[in-house]
Amino acid sequence: MGGWLSQIGFLGAPVREFLIRNSLTVGVGLYALAAVALVAIFVRQGNQIADKPQPAALWELALLVGILLLACFLRVYLWQEIPPGVHVDEAINGLNSLGILVRDHNTIYFENSDGREILLPYLIAFAFRLFGISLFAFKMVPLAISLLTIVVIYQLGRELFNRQVGLLAAFLMAVSKWHLLISRVTHEAVPLPLLTALVILFLVRAFRRGKWRDYLACGLFLGLGMYTYPAFRAVPAIVAIYALGRLLLERGFASRHFLGLATAAGVSLAVFAPFGLYIKDHWEMFGQRMRVTSFYMDPHYNGDALSTLWANTLKTLTLFYTDNMAVYYLHNDTVLDVVSTILFTLGLVYCLWFWRKQHNALLPIWFAAGLLPSVLSHAVRLPHALRIAPLIPLAPLLVAVAGWYLWQTLAKAGLGRIVANLLLAGALVLVAALNLNTYFVTYAHNANVYESFDPVPSHTALAINDLNQKYDVFVMPLISE
Repeated sequence: MGGWLSQIGFLGAPVREFLIRNSLTVGVGLYALAAVALVAIFVRQGNQIADKPQPAALWELALLVGILLLACFLRVYLWQEIPPGVHVDEAINGLNSLGILVRDHNTIYFENSDGREILLPYLIAFAFRLFGISLFAFKMVPLAISLLTIVVIYQLGRELFNRQVGLLAAFLMAVSKWHLLISRVTHEAVPLPLLTALVILFLVRAFRRGKWRDYLACGLFLGLGMYTYPAFRAVPAIVAIYALGRLLLERGFASRHFLGLATAAGVSLAVFAPFGLYIKDHWEMFGQRMRVTSFYMDPHYNGDALSTLWANTLKTLTLFYTDNMAVYYLHNDTVLDVVSTILFTLGLVYCLWFWRKQHNALLPIWFAAGLLPSVLSHAVRLPHALRIAPLIPLAPLLVAVAGWYLWQTLAKAGLGRIVANLLLAGALVLVAALNLNTYFVTYAHNANVYESFDPVPSHTALAINDLNQKYDVFVMPLISE
């Protein structure tokens, strides 16, 4: 209860103002106190989550369908008004997709705008072929990808823990403002959470079952992910660190999984090979984006790499634990709501405490490696939520694990299952309300968000489309963007 009381104090205006002025030290300290106050629950409760995935029941599938319908509604509701326009990054992806249809049928890398990966533009071009060139087809691509991501998160939760954790994680992903922000824009990072979750899912399945198809699928999605947003490059590090740890600590691991891991690595390299050859032949062009964003290009970089990286780590963590610049173009917010942030912390504590339990060590490794794309960036735009996009599918899993353990504890503490169920349902409703209010109220009416989505070019394009019904319209390249 001390943890929850500290969170109530955090919501008070005087404490909040104090935290804003002393953002990192006090903010992280407060959440650490909350974690310490509740970690005793984990120690006393023990590790009682099932080892083997349970067969899906009819009620379970019905709940999953309901979650997907909710997610679909939240991602299409007012889709032409929120966000208020087409951002320049979206426009570049749309133009690249049109280029694929017209001329660049087999391009490997787009060299405009400091370089762009090809996976999302090819998916958009496919949607244009199916539905015609329209804003609807353009926006339906992230919708479809986001729904698939929720299905994979549900399956990953079942594989790692149990069906309850899988369903909780799917619901939390459906209402997550972090995922809503990325799934309602056509940004090249849109496929990243899906591919990250698929790699982890088939890695876990391969280590659990030792079947070749799981190794092959893991390698396939690992290679395919290299054609999406650069932050995906943290995912091979997650796989390598976790596999190396199991190799060093688990007797017989090499004999059981070496050939499978070698096969996965071979498949991923084969899928990546065309891009790899392009990088070899066009290193100067490909390296431009890294040179623009790397920490050593920071105008304030003083040559001390360790202190710079530590400062970047602290700035990145503010996305989770303090009030600072956050998701995409939404300022003065964190990527998770206040309830989820506490549970996220507790989920990390649980996985670290029971790190020897099957795949629990994977999640802290996922968290640490997922921070790297942001930590290695220059600090001008940090914290930067898109650069830690590999953590989008991890967050609901950790929150769900902590929530499930708290439910078990309350149910066995004399309150009974009915009271525990009501508290869990109330917490889920509160999390959904906080996230949806942030997106559909705060975000939707934020002046900075409106300006970030290039209203002048967007309205100019709409006017040109209207004129084009009656006139031939020519656009001179005199206006920026």
